[in-house]
Amino acid sequence: MKKKIWTALLGIAVLGGLWGMTNTALAATPYKTVKLNWYTETTLLRSVNAKKSINIWNRAHTKKLGNLKPYPNLTWTSTARLHLKHGNTYSWYYRVDGQIGRNQIKQGYVWHGFMEEGLANDMLTNRFTPLWIFKRNGDYNKYVKLSPSQGTTRAILKLFPNSPLTLDLSRIAIIKDGRYSSDEIVLPVMHPKTANYQKLKTFPTITKYLKKSRDQPTATRIKQVKKLLAAEGYGAAKRKSLKNYQVGLEIIDHSSTNKYRDYNGYAFVVAQLK
Repeated sequence: MKKKIWTALLGIAVLGGLWGMTNTALAATPYKTVKLNWYTETTLLRSVNAKKSINIWNRAHTKKLGNLKPYPNLTWTSTARLHLKHGNTYSWYYRVDGQIGRNQIKQGYVWHGFMEEGLANDMLTNRFTPLWIFKRNGDYNKYVKLSPSQGTTRAILKLFPNSPLTLDLSRIAIIKDGRYSSDEIVLPVMHPKTANYQKLKTFPTITKYLKKSRDQPTATRIKQVKKLLAAEGYGAAKRKSLKNYQVGLEIIDHSSTNKYRDYNGYAFVVAQLK
């Protein structure tokens, strides 16, 4: 019996040694670049788990250049993806750049599974983040909820209690009804999914009023918006009764005292999903 036990223990020890040797050999195996793909557009990324320690590597994956953990609220830019081979394993890494203000803080490569496309809180709480930057409906809604410049947007949405704000319809809004700066007429903003909607209603009288009243208190503006909506046949009862409708809004105002004064854009539509 004792002999069988010692034999089993010896087997485990041998396997453990082989496993350790395998891990050591794999750790010593260099990473090889298979391909470096440069994007035609810059991609915006955030950490999947901002509380986790995630290393930023050099291109050869031999040196740690930093870590994502100290920057939980930072949106990272990516201009390329690196395809690496390690032993028999192939992995993609994002080439990331981190910048706070005008100061570059870190640059390097991060395994793709640790990051996702989207905006972090630095841009979601900003006074002005252009509509074309958003790629996710959740990010745009969070920006409207958190940004100090979005008080009027939040107040208008309360007038449509059963109709959610969506990114696609907001993109349609800036084409159909908006006042926007020329540098915003780019890429996905100009290709919203209009085929998904019907009964689209724009409110040019309201957007003109919002532009004219941009320096007035939100409460004053909303009072007038209610009157203008009623004149268009969208009183409180009508707005509450809307079924399967969504709202598209882009409001850039309350910025007359800062560097975004020239960015005063207003777009507002409602539409029914098909």
